[in-house]
Amino acid sequence: MANQNAFYLADKVIELQEKVKEVQYENKCLRNNLSELQQKINAIQPVVYNISSKENLSNYSLGDK
Repeated sequence: MANQNAFYLADKVIELQEKVKEVQYENKCLRNNLSELQQKINAIQPVVYNISSKENLSNYSLGDK
């Protein structure tokens, strides 16, 4: 009986080790994807509008108040 328990536990340890390797691999992939996304976000340049007008803008409104 003790021998069966030892084999059962050994199988479970091996199963857990394999699962840990899978999770570590997935974690590495997610970290890489997140890093790439952060680089893309940081590369976004803000839009600058250089609007100038010689018209009297007080004649215009944004709608009824």
